[in-house]
Parts: sequence; structure tokens; C-alpha cells
Amino acid sequence: MNKFALALGTLMATGLCKPEDQSYNEDFKRIDSNQDGFIDPIDLRLFHEDISSQDISIYFIATDLNEDGLIDLEEFTVTMKAHEDGSLNLSDFNLY
Repeated sequence: MNKFALALGTLMATGLCKPEDQSYNEDFKRIDSNQDGFIDPIDLRLFHEDISSQDISIYFIATDLNEDGLIDLEEFTVTMKAHEDGSLNLSDFNLY
């Protein structure tokens, strides 16, 4: 299993980001610890203390679609819907 699937599975295992739940707004707000409208690496670390730095990086590579270092609600929702089954394609990564 690839690292993104593991990171996504970790978020789903916490009871958030359930595949059957199409309303991601509440999930996003629970992860966004400072309620600034963005998820940053600190928010993820505060939300899930056991998540590795590598898994955070992988999650951001796949989720931060505009590559500004922050995940907004739209990016979060798009990624969660696209990977509800835990799948990930290499095309999801924007590596240079």
C-alpha cells in the first residue's frame, strides 16, 4: 500500500473523512485547528499526533492542488472524494 493511501486511511480511521459522508465541511473544520480556513502541516500534526512527517508531506503533495503550502476546503473535498477508496495514481503528484 502506498504512503498516501496509508495517510488517507489514517484520517479515515479516526472517524473523520468517511467515504459515505459527502459533507466534508465539518471534517475540514475539525482538522483546521486555528480555524483560519486552511489546513497546514501543523494542523495535521495537532489533529493526528502519530502521523509521520513523511505522510504529511505525501498528503500535501497529493492534496495541495495550487501548491501554496496550504489546503483549502475545495482542495480537501476534491482529494477526499477522488480517493475515497484509498486509491492513488502517480499522476496525482506534481513532482518536478
